[in-house]
Amino acid sequence: MNSPFKPELLHFIDYRIVKINIHDLLEQNMDIDSYYDVSNSISLGFNVEKNIVKSDLEISIKKLNSNDDSLISEANVLITYLILVENFDLLHKLSNNDELEIDKMLTDSISAIVYSTTRGILLDKLKDSSFENFILPIIDIKKDLANNSENNL
Repeated sequence: MNSPFKPELLHFIDYRIVKINIHDLLEQNMDIDSYYDVSNSISLGFNVEKNIVKSDLEISIKKLNSNDDSLISEANVLITYLILVENFDLLHKLSNNDELEIDKMLTDSISAIVYSTTRGILLDKLKDSSFENFILPIIDIKKDLANNSENNL
């Protein structure tokens, strides 16, 4: 069965940077040879009446010393997005036990769009910090982004 999902029917309504917390353990850490450890999770909520998907993307970034793996800096980010889905009525249904079932192409696409959009936001918001050269890595959304969907906003 083909999905009725159409990306052109998605529209950003709003986004909010809920938090960007940066904690530097060393005052001068820009010249230390380092690498990043990143973990991500996304939560999706659905307002069936208003055709809106709410997405909360949480990212934890650790900057680690390449020589001894010690923590140099850490950042915690939470960004919330509201997305209108014009044809949401075609992309969900209630199961026999009254659980909301959402089209997988919709949830995967929203996750990918939100993650990629966040990459650009972080490039801007992390400049002039110890994470200035950090770029959110490209990932396989289906494998590397923990998805915690909710039924309602």
